[in-house]
Amino acid sequence: MALSEITRSGVSELFLDNSNNRVGLGTDLPADALHINNSSGDVAVRIQGNTRTYKLEQNNYGFRIYDVDASTERFRITAAGDLEASLAYSSLPAGTILQIVQSELTTIPSFASVTAFTDVGLSATITPKFSSSKVLVQVNAQMGNTVTPVNYGCRLLRGTTPVGNGVQTTGRQAFSHYEQNIGGTQYQLRPHVVNFFDSPATTSATTYKIQVAQNTSGATVYLNRPDNYSAAQANTRSTITLFEVAA
Repeated sequence: MALSEITRSGVSELFLDNSNNRVGLGTDLPADALHINNSSGDVAVRIQGNTRTYKLEQNNYGFRIYDVDASTERFRITAAGDLEASLAYSSLPAGTILQIVQSELTTIPSFASVTAFTDVGLSATITPKFSSSKVLVQVNAQMGNTVTPVNYGCRLLRGTTPVGNGVQTTGRQAFSHYEQNIGGTQYQLRPHVVNFFDSPATTSATTYKIQVAQNTSGATVYLNRPDNYSAAQANTRSTITLFEVAA
């Protein structure tokens, strides 16, 4: 039996079920301790304290927790059952990984008698969430070359700007990795490895890539394969991974 009931146009606005200790808002058949029903629209509950106000809201998109003071949705369960959360990245401690982007290359490009730096096709793009963030760049490129003695080097770029390389001096180019091959290594793959902590100072999409320069006539440098490419040899893959790190 209802202890009391407030109705409007024949619909219960407040219904107290004393027998089952339940309260109904918009329904006279509360199924739980508090049952809120709005058959014609969204439903929200406001929770207000002395420092913060939140809304628990159900709508056609699912269920969400909304921060009224910050005008920001903090958490949502979508109608499809997926979880979505809005994190306050700026409050995370320095060193927190905010996002990770990785690209890989499994093709086998080759570079013969290249004198200028040339893209190898290995790149990744990241859009930092904060201009203060750092980006940790990790590269693992597998390089092979002909048995002919060959000199070649690789460098890392952010966009068109070389970063994370050595210092260029008179007659010396700036590489992040350098090989001087004296011959006899046609069966080998050498890893070109980069670990560089960059400060891009931007929230725009930023691309990092690898280039190679090879200055020996008649020689060839490969990516993801050795020079000797018989059935006994193998293909590899090369990767570039970008970590946005909170500063």
